[in-house]
Parts: sequence; structure tokens; C-alpha cells
Amino acid sequence: MNVTMTKTNKLANNLGVNEIYLSEEQKEKLQTLLPFHTTNDESYFLKVKYLLGFVLEQILFADSTHKQKVEEFRNGENHILVVRNFPIEKNLPPTPYTGYCRLDDLPLSTALSFAMMGVLEVNPITYKGENDGYIVRHVSPSVAAISDISSHGSKIEFGMHVDNPDLPLITEPVNDLSGCPEYLSLHSLRSNVSVPTKVMLLDDVIKYLSKSSLEELQKAQFIIKRPDSFVGMDVKTDLLPILSYSQELGFISRYDKQNVEGHTELAQAALKEFQSIIDSSDKINKFVLQPGDYVIFRNQKTLHSREGFTPNFNGIDRWMIRLFGIKDLNRGIPAQNEKPYVLKA
Repeated sequence: MNVTMTKTNKLANNLGVNEIYLSEEQKEKLQTLLPFHTTNDESYFLKVKYLLGFVLEQILFADSTHKQKVEEFRNGENHILVVRNFPIEKNLPPTPYTGYCRLDDLPLSTALSFAMMGVLEVNPITYKGENDGYIVRHVSPSVAAISDISSHGSKIEFGMHVDNPDLPLITEPVNDLSGCPEYLSLHSLRSNVSVPTKVMLLDDVIKYLSKSSLEELQKAQFIIKRPDSFVGMDVKTDLLPILSYSQELGFISRYDKQNVEGHTELAQAALKEFQSIIDSSDKINKFVLQPGDYVIFRNQKTLHSREGFTPNFNGIDRWMIRLFGIKDLNRGIPAQNEKPYVLKA
């Protein structure tokens, strides 16, 4: 059943961002007390994420405003959480241009990314066919993928999108495919101030859509192409809706500027209106993530993008580590018995 906008529909009241600034004292405590281990084994970080999260929570929650902001995100009252000034490694390796870096070169940053997942009670995951089965994805320019529309690309603008939009949304059943990522985190190791991470609330598009476009976008009349991050997988979906609605979640989406097409003229017109609202919006958060800054957002309740840029390939280009997460592991279908966090897609 299609849903139209009423005053009772769930919409966020503001830009939806909670921001935390760690003091130098908190930063030093984390560096001293976080029990991270130098290893390249991702399964280790999965096993200890709640222990890491417990230590991080004790330090974060010493400030009651920090506790409130984390709990608002954890409880779904807020959809974008930024933490500034995490400690990072004193001697970072060069920015990786192959898409891979050993985690034992990044023990502190990796531990903090998994610790945040522990605090927020989120399960880190990855998908078969993407990122070579690793949970940690290095968001950095790749020589081989410079023109790809992915986190390893750089030359082409990465338009507003939801990651892995061809997979089932939270409101849709999981059968042969695992669910779409519910959370996406970015942990900055090196910054490029001219290339901010842009994130906006889906609600800030929904509230300006015409009634007719809102109805069209909830109909199964759109084809979704699998993103370039799935190497060698030229997959297109059957007809799906762009928007879905539940009483608990409000509206969620699978919009992807570069990978969605309307199957009818009305569907194409609705997509055009959706994108025009984005293009004219003053509700887009532009995060310049300095080294040690961290952002996590609800993938299906937000849209994110970055502009095209020219990397220098000099070892100090923009670099973040990304994790996907889901709340309920029953939304995932393991593709490998020995690695249940690698999901079928």
C-alpha cells in the first residue's frame, strides 16, 4: 500500500546530526586503555567488539551529553552520528592504492571502528563479490578503479545514493539475497579538505516530493543496477520500488543516482523530481573528516555522496576505513560457513 505524507508520518525535525567532540583527556584515555591487539585477523575484532565497545562506552559516557547523543542514534531517534578527535596511529602507512592494507598496520583505528559497532549494538558484515570478502574497506583512490563509481573511484562524482541498493530493504523479506546494509561508518585516516563527505536525511527529500511522485516511487517499477564495487557482477534487479514505508521506520529508500532507472514515463518523472530536490537542497551536511574523525549513518534513512577529485598518488591521499553493519544477523544469508559475516548478495 502506498503512503502519502500526513502530519503523523515520521519525519526528522532537523538535519539529523548528533556530533561529539572528544577532549584531549578522553583521547589519551582511549589510547591508553583500549585493549586492542595487533593482528590482521578480522574475526578477532568481531569477537572482541563488545569488550572494545565497553571500554569506549565508559570513556564516552563519562560525559552525559555524549551518552545522550549515542543513545539517540542507537535508539533510532537520530540517523547521523559524528565523533571527532579519536586517536589514530602515530605512524600511518602510505594511503593504499590497491584497495588493501594490513590491519596490523592500523590496530588502533580498526579497534575503534569495531568498538563503535559494539557500543551501537551493530553487527559488522560484508558481501560476497565485494571487497574480496573483507569487512574493512579502504576508501581511497585506486589506480585501477579511477573511473569507477565506487569508494575506490575518484575521477567521477559519486552522486547521492544508498549503498548496495539492489538488496532487500529492511521492510522487504530476505530470501535468496541478504539484506541491504543498515549502517555505514567512515573513519578518517587522511583528509582532503576539498572533498567532503556529503550526507543528507531522506526525510529532507520526502517532505518536498509531490503526492504523485511519492506514490510512483513506492511502486515496483524501477530497475537497480548492482554497484561497481561488486567487481565483474553486471547484475540488474527485477522491478522494485525506490521508497518503502513502515510505521516504525517511516520512509526508507534504495535510491542511487547512477544505478537506478525508471521503467515507465511516470517512474522516470518521479526520479527526476527526486534528484531535482537533492540538487536544490540546503539540507546537505558536508563533513570534512579530519584524521581521527568518525561518522556513522543509517544507510536506508539517508543519502550520501562525494564530488569527483584528482588524486596525487603520493602516499598521502584521502583515506578512510568503512564498515557496513546490520542489527539482526537473521537479515543476512552467510555465503561461507567458516566466515558467517560474509553474506550472499
